[in-house]
Amino acid sequence: PELATLEKPMDAALLGVTSRAQFVPPPHPWLSSTHFTNYYYFGHFMGAALARVFGGPNFIVYNLAQPAFCAFFVSSLWSLCAALTKSSWRGVYAMSLVALLGHFEPLRQWWVPPLNAENFLFRLDWWSTSRVIPNTINEYPAFTMLIGDAHAHFWALPLAALFFCLCFSLFNEYSHRRAIWACVAILLGILTMTNTWDVPTYGLLFIVCWIVTLPRETSWKTRAMQFCLALLPIVLSRVLAWPYLKDFHAPIQGVALELWLPPFTSLILLWGGFIFLGAVFVRSQLFHPKRDKTILFALGAIGVLALLAPMFFYIRGIFGDGDYRHQDTVFKFGLQGWLLLGTAASCGAALWWSEWKSKAKIPLAILFPLVPLLCSWSVLWTRTTRDAPRTFDGKIALSLSGAQQLSESDRGALLWLSRNAKPNDSVLEATSPDAYSEFGRVAALTGVPSPLGWPQHLRGWGTDESEIARRTTLIQTAWNWPSDEAAKNALRELGVKFIFVGDLERRSYSPAALQKLRNALPIEYSQGDA
Repeated sequence: PELATLEKPMDAALLGVTSRAQFVPPPHPWLSSTHFTNYYYFGHFMGAALARVFGGPNFIVYNLAQPAFCAFFVSSLWSLCAALTKSSWRGVYAMSLVALLGHFEPLRQWWVPPLNAENFLFRLDWWSTSRVIPNTINEYPAFTMLIGDAHAHFWALPLAALFFCLCFSLFNEYSHRRAIWACVAILLGILTMTNTWDVPTYGLLFIVCWIVTLPRETSWKTRAMQFCLALLPIVLSRVLAWPYLKDFHAPIQGVALELWLPPFTSLILLWGGFIFLGAVFVRSQLFHPKRDKTILFALGAIGVLALLAPMFFYIRGIFGDGDYRHQDTVFKFGLQGWLLLGTAASCGAALWWSEWKSKAKIPLAILFPLVPLLCSWSVLWTRTTRDAPRTFDGKIALSLSGAQQLSESDRGALLWLSRNAKPNDSVLEATSPDAYSEFGRVAALTGVPSPLGWPQHLRGWGTDESEIARRTTLIQTAWNWPSDEAAKNALRELGVKFIFVGDLERRSYSPAALQKLRNALPIEYSQGDA
């Protein structure tokens, strides 16, 4: 539960400021006195709606909202798989292959143990299961849910499952196509603000499903008109998202065409399972095509396109044309491909097994998921033992509190700040140029903005280097307290209402300077060392 590892502090900060905000765009959690506009934040906005219902401090509601959206995704995907396979239990089987299991990459680690091997079965570097192809990110749903980062692609998982359900409903001859069309337009608008990368791929899926579900006797002229109608939701999604897009300036520098082939072994370890299941299903249908399985072919075909797309182009982002230029393109399209191809292949295989008369299907159905099951269990095992959350005194403790690793006095001060800070207030805390560190914790755990968070992330969101340098100088002046006049002027320019002094501040700044600060300013709250 600790909100102190990976990028959970960033996501917690976004969730916190959004849940406290009176307007959108919300305040910038790590650049107070500005608005947060250059990252898709609608997923955090949805989580903030739950946070307001829960009504607790941010370091607890994060650990309620995150598993809630895991449940939304898994339950929606099960509903879709159960409908596609015409069986609740086959739906559980297919859903598990897509959402809860891993891939075959850990076989490489079991064959060639990593340096941090711990025992034979679970000697796993769980992080590398999301870095199978060199210089890229290859997250899969089980990994995304287990690590606890609530990034844009995490919030988009249940939206993707819902979108697939809408596309599948077009294949019901009694469905209301106009209502589905309107819902798709709204959902694409939400995806634009949640995880913009999903819109082209899922929009293409809708267009394919819309066209193939037209009556067989439809004329070509009518089909052309219906094609134009199917394009409209993508256009309308931009209109619906305009209040968000008008302030959004993505760090994208265009699209670069490049033929790029990832290592074959990595591709097989990552995608071999779904490719095998898909091939088995396709072969079984070649001579016995059925219209009610067209949705599986549509999902699978768009999924394959999502996997192939990064081999022909990449979108220039913060990595430009460097060694990591393919990272985000492979990451985003790869996760889409996992959901699309995985759903099609798993449901198709489940249908094939239900129709196959041979008794050999039983051990095959049991043994095939065994390695992915061990892989995902290994990730869970290492994540919850070797990287177990610790309390302030070093003990392992499971809890809903994301501040469990802090001292009791710090937790008390954070709770007071959460309850007493007003929507426009900001707080000064210890800062550092290092990202992925414990700095920025107060804004992350309370949702109260601070003047400066992780500079690396601020640069990625488009903050000028000069502004980061200016705030760094002001913050150093405030903490070092060279004189009352200089320090108070720095505080006024930063616009902070509170100054938080806890364990990290006492380790980062001199006792003499902190004592000057304590003598010069009124104390709103004090408990122990906080």
